[in-house]
Amino acid sequence: MCIRDRYQRRVRGAGISNMAQVIEATGQCYCGAVKFGVNGPVVFNLLCHCRACQRSRSSCPVHLLAVGVDAMRFTEGEEHVRVAKGYGRMTNAFCTECGAGVYQCPEGAGFRALFPPSLSFPENEGRDEKICQLPESLRPTRHVNYENRTHDAEDSLPKFLVFGPDGEVDNSGNFLAR
Repeated sequence: MCIRDRYQRRVRGAGISNMAQVIEATGQCYCGAVKFGVNGPVVFNLLCHCRACQRSRSSCPVHLLAVGVDAMRFTEGEEHVRVAKGYGRMTNAFCTECGAGVYQCPEGAGFRALFPPSLSFPENEGRDEKICQLPESLRPTRHVNYENRTHDAEDSLPKFLVFGPDGEVDNSGNFLAR
């Protein structure tokens, strides 16, 4: 079994799949040299607190919205995309012109984790450029790797110490009784 299949099985088995949810959007890097389209099922949509995300984005948590590799296609500037080895098995794709992240994923994964602030949605077309709100259906659904949080998140989203359904905790990181 290849790494890609093992990782996809881990994601599906973890109960974090959002495969019934479909996304249609366009996206770009900060400078606009790289443009892409997204059309397909959402693999997961979450706030990640892992060290790989913290180090690659200098932020915690990082909102990740993952789609299958085939659901994302470059429409302009693919020659400006560089994929670099990140922390652990993580790879980070970024624009060589402005340095903005385009996507990240573990090596060989069958998905690409996108950064929602880089996306534009059909329902926002023609609206003021300052409208950055995600459609309600594409807001994050949970926190993962909460054991690595830099601060407690005071929201109502479920929180998991690890990437998966085990170890749900409260806002302060205390295990919830099952």
